[in-house]
Amino acid sequence: MVIQHFYCVSILLAFLYLANRKYAYYTLVLAMSIVVYSLVSTGLDYDFYQLDYETGYFLGGWPFFYTQGNLTAEPFYKIYSGFIRAVTGAGFNSYLVINFLLCTALSYYFSPFKSGRSKEVYYLFWLFMLPVITPTIFYFSPRSSISFFLVLSGFYMLIKMKRLLALFFFLSGISAHSQFVPIVVFLLLISFSLDNSGQVNNRNSYLYLLLYCVLLVLFLFLVPYIISSLSVVLSFLPSAEVAVNKLHYFNSAKSGFRITSILSLLVFPILMIWLMRNQKKLSIKYQISLDKMERLVFYLAVCVAFGFSVNLVYFNVPHLSGRLGRFSDYLSMGLLLPMALLCQFSPRLVVIVGFLFVIVAPFVYPTIYSVH
Repeated sequence: MVIQHFYCVSILLAFLYLANRKYAYYTLVLAMSIVVYSLVSTGLDYDFYQLDYETGYFLGGWPFFYTQGNLTAEPFYKIYSGFIRAVTGAGFNSYLVINFLLCTALSYYFSPFKSGRSKEVYYLFWLFMLPVITPTIFYFSPRSSISFFLVLSGFYMLIKMKRLLALFFFLSGISAHSQFVPIVVFLLLISFSLDNSGQVNNRNSYLYLLLYCVLLVLFLFLVPYIISSLSVVLSFLPSAEVAVNKLHYFNSAKSGFRITSILSLLVFPILMIWLMRNQKKLSIKYQISLDKMERLVFYLAVCVAFGFSVNLVYFNVPHLSGRLGRFSDYLSMGLLLPMALLCQFSPRLVVIVGFLFVIVAPFVYPTIYSVH
């Protein structure tokens, strides 16, 4: 099955969301499992992931599972895929389905939107993830999927004031894909700079955020001059070898323009401000406690501010802005956008927006839908 078939399925799922969001979500999980299983090689990284997965084996000692392929990937991802291969013996397409279902389970189990009307946010999260993010992380780059949902679980733990669990998920996520190291460090710095009361809807919290954004911008400007020092710092990570090898992009990435940078620099910040102004209204409307809503909005603001800073510095270096701002982009698309729309519109109208987004996705993101 080629990516164009995925597009047709996405349209049908988005249309089903108009009828019933709950059943549409369950249908989405089933349909995407079938689609992921049916998709064929892209002729690009897909083949490397497949060859690497198929070499998965059991070790006699730590870390017990690994792969022998030539895929350049972080150790935890190789342990993860090696474990599934050795334990289940499943083929690569079945592995992609297992990976998808595990990510879905993480997104639900640790989500703060599991009860009452707040489930609307969870259902809409997957609708807005569908046209762009889903094929990207579950088809083109499988290690981006499990790493994203591990970091997302850590993000949710911060909202629930469980910092040790957040730290565990963050470390697991960056061990599977080192591109999330910067956003994880940024989130943790701000989190541990705040007091333990969980109160973030105050001037000091947002002043901390502003201060760290300024420091982040200065740091990103200095990165090309301190590569050797960063290599030493990153050497302590489980994914040190891969992370250090990626540092060369700061000096060698090609210049250009990424049209979606406009989202990070303009659209997402505007939506974030709108959400901040209406968080109390949304809290009442969707039966989410105000304290939890304030923490959610604050940490969403942290991610949006991070994406804004990265795209501001690397506006003309799309490879860097795209990679460093990936978690912020994904979270803004899947969570911020529907939540901001829910402040003003009914869930049905928000679904219509999501439906239109699915329709226009191939024109806005042609590189994703041009693979045959």
